[in-house]
Amino acid sequence: MDLLIKNNIMKRNKIIVDVGTHTTKILDVHYASKEIYVKEAKDFESNFVIVENGLDCDELARKIDMFASGSGRKDISITLPDFLVESKIVQIKNKKESDIENIIKREYMHFGKVSPLTHVVDYAYLGKREEAGDTVRYYLISAIQKSVASELVTAFNEYKMKITTISCGVYNQYCLSELYFNEYEHLNRLLIDFGTKDIRITAFSEGVAVYTRTIDCGFDTYVTKLFESIVYAGKPDICE
Repeated sequence: MDLLIKNNIMKRNKIIVDVGTHTTKILDVHYASKEIYVKEAKDFESNFVIVENGLDCDELARKIDMFASGSGRKDISITLPDFLVESKIVQIKNKKESDIENIIKREYMHFGKVSPLTHVVDYAYLGKREEAGDTVRYYLISAIQKSVASELVTAFNEYKMKITTISCGVYNQYCLSELYFNEYEHLNRLLIDFGTKDIRITAFSEGVAVYTRTIDCGFDTYVTKLFESIVYAGKPDICE
């Protein structure tokens, strides 16, 4: 949600899509008069959208086309699951805001398997803190493969829909944290997203997101371990 929409400088309808490994959630949202109205909400299982080699963009577009209506079809924001997006939080000390973009492009555009040659890379400002006399600004840097982004945009165009934003779960957690903006007793907190395949944790210090990590352990992990333990548990004596 960009600043113009948040402050209602312009009215707008959007379709917001959150693609999870188990369920895909869809919201039809209207922004007006400094309020956010959820006009409709729907979800469907992602088993035909999430495939072995990644994301079936054509099937996703077909599913969204069945739900999306009105002007929101021309302003669609999609959040992709973590296995399709690379993200990290970086800190930059004692630098002018006007220099940040060049610093990020020079020092932080390569991480993990990410390269500007193969990925679309972008960043978002998370906030700043004073640490031992230093002004430290925190930024979330995220990347998606260019091929995936291109397939998504093309698939939705086929149904006369337009993707305007591709986001990640970490940034959604950051936006959710704004619910605490005036609760100063909760400046230090953990936001935990317990998913089907993994758990995403984002840590906040003095109200600023400073660390994020995805743990390879989710609901399916617990179910598997539960059934494994039943095999070795034996027959309870109460049955006799």
